[in-house]
Formats: sequence, structure tokens, C-alpha cells
Amino acid sequence: MEEKKTYTKKEKEKIAIEAIESGNQKATAKKYDLPPTTLYSWISNYKKRDLNKRTKTFNQLEKELKERSLEVQVLKELLKKTTQALIKD
Repeated sequence: MEEKKTYTKKEKEKIAIEAIESGNQKATAKKYDLPPTTLYSWISNYKKRDLNKRTKTFNQLEKELKERSLEVQVLKELLKKTTQALIKD
């Protein structure tokens, strides 16, 4: 009886990416002697993790943008006040 190969998380991700990029999941499954359903599951898990990473990155960038916008607004107000003070002198 043939022993099943176990794959690391990195290997699963690499194979999932290969399948996505090739556009032929059945051929990729066959190449690695995997049941197509197993590969589909790996692809689904990869896409979920990737989406979560992108969402976190987006949220971080959105927060940073808000902070920078507030900083610009404060600096504009400060510049306006400083300019008015200089004009009065």
C-alpha cells in the first residue's frame, strides 16, 4: 500500500499558486498526484488567507491615510495662523 505524502503549509501554498497561475487545476493536481478536491480546498484556503492579508493591509493604509489627512489639516491651520500673525506685524 502506497503511503500518502504530507505537505507543509508552504508546499500547499506553492502548489495552490501554481494551479491558480496555470489556470489548469486538474493538470496541477495530476502533476502532484493529488485528488482534485484536495487541491481545490488548498486553493480556497490560500485565497481566504490572501484576502485576509489584503484586507488587513488595506485597513492599515486607510488608517494611515486618515492620520496623514488630519496632520495636513492641522498643519494648514497652523500655517494660516502663522501667516496671519506675520501679516499683522
